Parts: sequence; C-alpha cells; structure tokens
Amino acid sequence: GALWWSRFRDWRVLLSPWCLAAGALFTGAACFWGWRNQRLFGDPATSAYMSGAVAYGLAPIRLRSDTGGPVRQPAAFCGVFGLKPTYGRVSRRGTALFAGSFDHVGPLARSTRDLAAAFDVLQGPDAADPAASRRPVEPVGQGWKRGIAGLRIAVAGEHFARGGEPEALAAVGEVARALGARETLTLPEPHRARAAALIITSAEGAQLHLPGLPTR
Repeated sequence: GALWWSRFRDWRVLLSPWCLAAGALFTGAACFWGWRNQRLFGDPATSAYMSGAVAYGLAPIRLRSDTGGPVRQPAAFCGVFGLKPTYGRVSRRGTALFAGSFDHVGPLARSTRDLAAAFDVLQGPDAADPAASRRPVEPVGQGWKRGIAGLRIAVAGEHFARGGEPEALAAVGEVARALGARETLTLPEPHRARAAALIITSAEGAQLHLPGLPTR
C-alpha cells in the first residue's frame, strides 16, 4: 500500500483527523532515491524517500503504509526508527491498500520518543476503516521514562540468522548486548509463513487493483 497523492487530491485525506487535531502540518509529498548512484535509502519500491527525508531532517515524522516491510526496512537502511503497529491499532484511512490482510500504517521518526508521540496520536478506533480495532487509546508517550527494566527481549535465530551480511548480523548482536537480550527465539517454519504471505499478498493485490489496470 501507499499514501498516494495522485489518488487523493485533498491532502486532508492523507492525515487522520487526530493528526490534524494534534496540529500536524502537511509538508508535501516526497519521492527520491538518492542523489548518487551509490546512495540507496531502502528498497526503491518502498518508502525509501520518506525514511531519507526523516534522516536528513526534512521532516520530524513521516507516515507510511507497511505491507511487507516499507516502514521497517527503510528505517533500518537510514538509521531512523520505524513502527509497524499491531494490525488494526492504527487506522488506514487515506491509504491505497495493496493487500488488506497485511496493510498497516506506521510512523517513521528520528527518535523513539517522537515515534511514541506519533503513535499516541494515530492509535484508536476509526469507523472509516473496517479493520480498525475498537480498543480504546492507551497512551505510550511517557513509557520511555521507564526504560527497558522488566522487558523480555530475545533475538530471532536460525532462519533469521542465515543469509545476512556480516555487518548486519554484527549490528544485531551489538544491540542485543546493549538491551541485555540473552535468549535466542526459534519460530516454527518461517519459510512456510513467508510463502503463504506472498501468495495472500499476490491474490489480494490482484483482486484490489485489477479494475484499475486497464486504465493505467
């Protein structure tokens, strides 16, 4: 999915009413891959341009839809923070869905504090999104003051520890040590889950976008 300006001429559709009520300012649509061939902010098919804008200080917070990684992957590429909320926790109002079973909306920010503040504004029920949870708003913006004491943190192993670049695996290890993560978690049959996700995404994406293909 994507926050497509071409699909929604009224910029207010791109921001939830809660963002507007909180004083959010729409700074414009962003689209760039980098000014040099050797610079890449993330997968060009995802929100690389948004994470790059946040990393370079062009905007403190950007919103992006995430189906298979467009919040998390570019955030990792650019050294910023991205949050993919629990499904239904944030309304997808104003987005062009790609695969309804997987589409989320989440913020990109330069700090976890900004990320928490954005999530507090975005979370909550919304009748405009049938997949939105009815769970009430539960503020997390002050949670950073508690630190990580009492959190159970583990590192995903086996499937997730294979095939990565040494620098990436070393970075994961460094963060794990800093957070005090001493356990390695094994998820059953992740390759089957990935295959199922690709099948579902392809089927739902085709069903959603087939009517518009003849005109594009």
